[in-house]
Amino acid sequence: MYSTLQLKMKLKFLLVLALVLGLGSGSVVTTKVTVSAQEIEPEIRAVPQSPEVPKTEPQGNTIAQTLTTLKETYRGQLAEYRDAERSYQIASQQYLQLNTLVSLESAVQGMKKTMVLRDQVLITYVTILQTQLSISTGINLDQKTTLSTSLEAQLLGLKAHLVTAQAAETKEQVVQVTQTFKVLGDTTEEVAYQVQTIVATGKLQTIYDKSITLANEIDQNLVAGTADIKQRERQRAIAEVRLALGRSKEGINYLLENRSSNASQSSFQTALRELNQVYGDVSQALDYLDELMRL
Repeated sequence: MYSTLQLKMKLKFLLVLALVLGLGSGSVVTTKVTVSAQEIEPEIRAVPQSPEVPKTEPQGNTIAQTLTTLKETYRGQLAEYRDAERSYQIASQQYLQLNTLVSLESAVQGMKKTMVLRDQVLITYVTILQTQLSISTGINLDQKTTLSTSLEAQLLGLKAHLVTAQAAETKEQVVQVTQTFKVLGDTTEEVAYQVQTIVATGKLQTIYDKSITLANEIDQNLVAGTADIKQRERQRAIAEVRLALGRSKEGINYLLENRSSNASQSSFQTALRELNQVYGDVSQALDYLDELMRL
């Protein structure tokens, strides 16, 4: 049996946890760069924004520090990639206007540099997702294993593509490297959205599980406590808490059944909106618990 003070401390911790794990609006930036109307036309795409790194540290400071370092690396690489992309666009326009060997060489080298940087930033991004997934709670073990395997496959594919891009010398080789990226880019984007959806749902599941545990402990204290004029009011309050948590569980189950295989930006944004609705029910339950502890 817990004391009222202990339960209040648990509730305070849970309220803070809910705030820390509040859902963000992750996104993926997709950009297409056309070099020319001739043979040089790479597609630079699927460069995601850095995912929101959980502020909780369930496995110690080492992983949190690793995530911080990875995010800093990602931001630097993304900025370098965007600079290269802009330079590449300028070079491709000059090639279209001048149509000289010098301008062609500049466009080819710009294309190669942009592809190399794109692979590097995506490798870092997938590594961030791997680390996030590994420390995430509230996720079915089979789902986590499947997604971990998919991320590892994407990482190996991106590393192999990077080696090929770095080794490309002729215009034909560079163009070929751009063409081989399309399938790899599509699958990387799909897996990224799946992981972000599952991680976000896992955050919500974690809050829900802890809320249920706390509600049960408070309920036990009410049953064992001394009856007073507010006893019925407390019982009605705990009933409202359970209704709110019941709605939350229904929402989480729906998301796991219908959104766990999300593989596009639109479906991911839909899942986020639904997650925020469920998060509202969990927050409502926590507010009720807070009120209940004050009765």
